[in-house]
Amino acid sequence: SVWTPGQVTTGSYKVTMLIKTFCEGMSFCEGMSLIGSGSLYLSHIQAWAALWEGCCAIYGCLYYLLSAIPPLGSANFPFSGISPGGLSNGTSGEDYWGHVFWDQDTWIYPNILLFYPEAACAILKYRIRTLEEHYTTHGNKDTSAATGREVCPEKIYGGGDPHQWRCDAGSWGWDLKLFQQEGGWDVVQAITQYWCSRVVWNCEEENYHIVGKCYAPDEYHCTVDNSVYTNAVAGGVRRNDLEIYEPVTDPQGPAMTWSMFAIGWLELKEVKRAQQQMSKCFSNITEPFKIWVENSDGSGAVNFLTGMGGFLQAIFFGYAGFRISRSCLKFDPIYPDDIKQLNITGICYLGSKLSFTFTKEKPPSK
Repeated sequence: SVWTPGQVTTGSYKVTMLIKTFCEGMSFCEGMSLIGSGSLYLSHIQAWAALWEGCCAIYGCLYYLLSAIPPLGSANFPFSGISPGGLSNGTSGEDYWGHVFWDQDTWIYPNILLFYPEAACAILKYRIRTLEEHYTTHGNKDTSAATGREVCPEKIYGGGDPHQWRCDAGSWGWDLKLFQQEGGWDVVQAITQYWCSRVVWNCEEENYHIVGKCYAPDEYHCTVDNSVYTNAVAGGVRRNDLEIYEPVTDPQGPAMTWSMFAIGWLELKEVKRAQQQMSKCFSNITEPFKIWVENSDGSGAVNFLTGMGGFLQAIFFGYAGFRISRSCLKFDPIYPDDIKQLNITGICYLGSKLSFTFTKEKPPSK
C-alpha cells in the first residue's frame, strides 16, 4: 500500500535507557511520572515562564542558549557542557561531533552570566568536575565531553579559553563556596600554571613572549608567536588591528567574526563601521524559528549557539557597552542612526536585578 498525506498511521517504539547513577534513575522516573500524569508539558511551560519573567531581551538567541543549560533551581542536575550546536548532535565531520569547545566559555557563558548567574554556574562546575582530565602537562584539551577526556579527532591541543574565569564570581556576588570548597580555586590555579608553561623569557627585551604553543582563533595560522589574541592588545593599536584584519578576514567565516568586529568598532565610537559588520550577522539566521547556522551560506553546524552568543555579546557589551569590574558595573551605550532607545531588563549584579533604559535624548539610567 502507499501512504498518502492525511492518513493516520500507528506504530510502536522500543526505548532503551542506560542509567548509570541513582540520581539519573530518579530523574528518569520523575520524567515518566510527569508523562503519565499529563503534566510534563505543563512543567515545561512553567519552567520557561519563570525564566522569562521580567526579561525583555533578544528572545531567539537567549532561548536556544538557555535551552542548553540545566533549569534554575536544579543544582544537582547532571550537566555535561555545551557543544556549539547544543545537544550532542553530529556524526563525523558534522556539527563538531557534539563536543564541548572553548565556544562554551568564550561565546555562550558571558551572556548567560549577565542575566542568570546561577545558571551560568553550571558551566563553571562542569570545568571543575572535568579538571583532572581536562588539564595535563600538554595544556588545555581542545575538545571534551561528559568525562572531560580529550575527544578531538585530530592531534590539536589548543589554549581553550582559560582566562575566561576572570573575576566574574566576585563581581556577581556569588557565594565563594564554589571556589573555596567545591574546586573553583583548583581551576584558577591550573589556569595560572597553564600560562606559566606557555611563556618564554626573552633576555634581550627583558620580557616574556608566548611562543608557538597556543592556538588563536585564526584557524589558518596555527601556533603563532605572540598572537594578537593571546597577548594583551594596547588600546592605541586597536584601530590598526581592525583596519588590517577586516579586509583579509574570510568573508565566509563563522558568525562570531562580525559581532567581534562590531564590538571593536563600537569601542572606537565608529558606529557606521560597526553597523556594517553587525548587519552581516543576520545572514546566519534561518526562518521561521530564528535558528542560526555557522556560515552565511547555510553550511556548517546548525542551531549554532556559538554564533548566537557572539551576536548577543555585540548587543550587551557593544551597543550597551557593559563592562564588568569588582567595584562597579560600567556601561557606555552607543546608538545606530535608526535606534533611539535600548531597553535591557534583568541584569544581575552583586545580588541585585537591574533594568536599564538608554535613550539618545536623556542620560543613561542607573
